[in-house]
Amino acid sequence: MINNIRRVLIEKKSLLNPKLLKIYFILTFCLITLSSLLVWNIPATEYEISIYASTPQLFWIIIYPIMLASFGLFILLLLKNNLDVSLYSKLCLISIFLCYILVNALFIIRGYHMWNMTGDGASHLGWTKDLISAGHIPEHLFYPLLHIFLAELTKVTQLDLVILHKIVPVILGALFVPFMFVFARSIFPKEHTGPYLVALISCCFILPCTLLAPNMNSYLIFPLMLMIYIMAFKSGSREYIILLAVMLIAAATFHPITAFIYGLIIFAVSVSQLLARRYKGYLCFNIFPKNRVNLFAILLLSIWYFFWLLQFWYFGVTINNMYDSIISRADTQYAVIGQAIRNASAVGNNPFIEIIKRYGQQILIIILSVIGAISLFYRDHSSRHYQTLRLFIFPFTLIMVFMIAMVGAQGFTMATRYLNYIMIMGVLFCAYLIVNLFNHMTKKPNLSSIAAVIVVIGITCMVMTLGLVDVYPSPYNAKGSYHTTQMSVSGMEWFFENRIIETPLVGITVAPGRYADLLLSPTERKEQNLPNYMFTEHTGGRIDDRRPPVHFGYGNSLSLGDYYDRETDFITNRQDIEYYSVTRPELGELYWQNEDFQRLSNDPKVDKVYWNSEYTMWKIRP
Repeated sequence: MINNIRRVLIEKKSLLNPKLLKIYFILTFCLITLSSLLVWNIPATEYEISIYASTPQLFWIIIYPIMLASFGLFILLLLKNNLDVSLYSKLCLISIFLCYILVNALFIIRGYHMWNMTGDGASHLGWTKDLISAGHIPEHLFYPLLHIFLAELTKVTQLDLVILHKIVPVILGALFVPFMFVFARSIFPKEHTGPYLVALISCCFILPCTLLAPNMNSYLIFPLMLMIYIMAFKSGSREYIILLAVMLIAAATFHPITAFIYGLIIFAVSVSQLLARRYKGYLCFNIFPKNRVNLFAILLLSIWYFFWLLQFWYFGVTINNMYDSIISRADTQYAVIGQAIRNASAVGNNPFIEIIKRYGQQILIIILSVIGAISLFYRDHSSRHYQTLRLFIFPFTLIMVFMIAMVGAQGFTMATRYLNYIMIMGVLFCAYLIVNLFNHMTKKPNLSSIAAVIVVIGITCMVMTLGLVDVYPSPYNAKGSYHTTQMSVSGMEWFFENRIIETPLVGITVAPGRYADLLLSPTERKEQNLPNYMFTEHTGGRIDDRRPPVHFGYGNSLSLGDYYDRETDFITNRQDIEYYSVTRPELGELYWQNEDFQRLSNDPKVDKVYWNSEYTMWKIRP
């Protein structure tokens, strides 16, 4: 049957005829260009709760089918050429890569003023400004590499930080795919299809590429760090060892989690090598058994890592929090997860659907990678072709176990930081699984092998689809957009200039502490003394809730002022209204609805003191 399919594909009238392929790629690249111009000419003019809904539907109608069609064509070309990567296969990969870049850069092309200024991005921009103005690293900043890089870029390129904070993550996201490719090239045998499949899966939006944050940006260069380590480990050359030393030193200053995972992988590879020597009859790891690169890397990273981090107060706080969470208060972290599930059930949402929307892509990749790792261990445990890939089975397993343990130590949100490192290594095993299934289908064609290939291809398409709809926060994934308008920034500037510091502040989604990091000097931040968010759950279950009462208390009182015993500042914004009317309308009955916001204007004890199209400042009088 497979031979008949291949014969059909080679025929002159086949869809894989060179003339038809040339026409396909001409149309594809023209459509990609057209879609770019389309969104460029329709910029955002106000806050958009969802970039998916605000972007012309024609853009998505062009981009998504191109990605699926190019992926399918890539698979057919591999089947036609016995897994050899032809020129047309590479063009398929390039077309998918261009769509990947275009989607990641969509918020820039649409003219968004700023991005994620209610999150980490505002703080990191503010700290970069502090670095530039003071000429030295802020005392509290224990991972300054990205901030130094941004500061240098402003001097070299003369670009404003407002521009750089948007383009730097997107550029790193674009580089992530070639980094994954060269990483896979260092793992798989020469002339192997695996690296191309790794690059293809990496274009499925498996990692976030739009946010400015050292932890997230470090994911994007992590494959390059692993490639340098593998090349130093395999060759032992001075050039790669020097590069490895640079990466080890840079890792700790980029983000401590990155350095920790880097060291954990090197340690796990060393253990794998020791196990291989112990069980030579079953495993084959003949990769320079006298190589001392691992010992050098572990010693250098350990000394530098602790030398660097012990200078900062945060390191001791982190250790204490981990200890408290594990020994005395681990149950509260699980209670947070349970509460989120109960909230979903309370409003009629299926918790399983919520989990699939948020983590469906990661779950699918982990399932494929676990199957691939098991297959590699049992089917090719002695093959010299995959001896380098086998070294990553233990690190992959170890980080998964560690992530599960960290759920109890630091909570689910912190533990998911390690998920992206699992994804980076898991893609290798996914590529191995796909190549093996194709080889098996070609050599021993039967119904089960064909069905297995179809299922894996279908899952990969699902990974691409789930990744595409989760690039940006939207009502689909129950998140408000990170879009930050000029009016939002102007509103908070007015607030800081006119605020009486002794007056307490309440709000819903406003992030005063983040804007303080962005707009104020270190001295002014201390004077304002504002929390990052209006609702914060601290370690140990302590909750700091500075939000107004649900429905502004109008169910039990005629005025919001009846709930306060002193004059209070109150900030509302467009996101407050749209989050509970568009993103999570089912929560409106539990928290705030449109009519609640409308009643504020008629509340006798609430005065509007400032308004623009995005932000409204109120004074609540008791």
